[in-house]
Amino acid sequence: MVFSTLVGLPIANLSFTEIARKTDEQIKLTVDMFDKLLSLDSRHRGLMFIYCPYPGTPLYQEALRLGFKEPRSLEEWGNFSLYEGHTPWITRKQEFFVPMLSSYIFMFLDSDTIGWVKERIKSRIKKALFVAAFMILSVIARWRWKHKIFSFAIDYRLFLFAKSRNKSI
Repeated sequence: MVFSTLVGLPIANLSFTEIARKTDEQIKLTVDMFDKLLSLDSRHRGLMFIYCPYPGTPLYQEALRLGFKEPRSLEEWGNFSLYEGHTPWITRKQEFFVPMLSSYIFMFLDSDTIGWVKERIKSRIKKALFVAAFMILSVIARWRWKHKIFSFAIDYRLFLFAKSRNKSI
């Protein structure tokens, strides 16, 4: 089962610093919740996204009031991602951590991931390299999750580099 969460919502009458602090609290509580859910079944997976303002939604005007700079074209809107902080109250640390958790840590905690990604790779050599890398990164991700150590993320940066070079991941 996949559990999706959203952090970094604009909160009326709070400053950027206060919203960033609240977002840190949301992230910590979400990590604690995911820890409990994953202990129930290793096939569970968590996803965390950063709030992204869209016109017509209830929080859009609040986001504008807080300093969100809305895109001026459809192309700019098309570049939005739920892993990026498009709002001035999301810190760089939060913008780094949220996708690391969702697209890296949880991907390697999910025992089903290796199967569906491996199927997409046609070359036997690339498939063998992928499986070896997956096993190594899986050990690192599990260790990170178990000890809740997410800093000094060279492994995640290497993963992002590999992902940018191979669309199968």
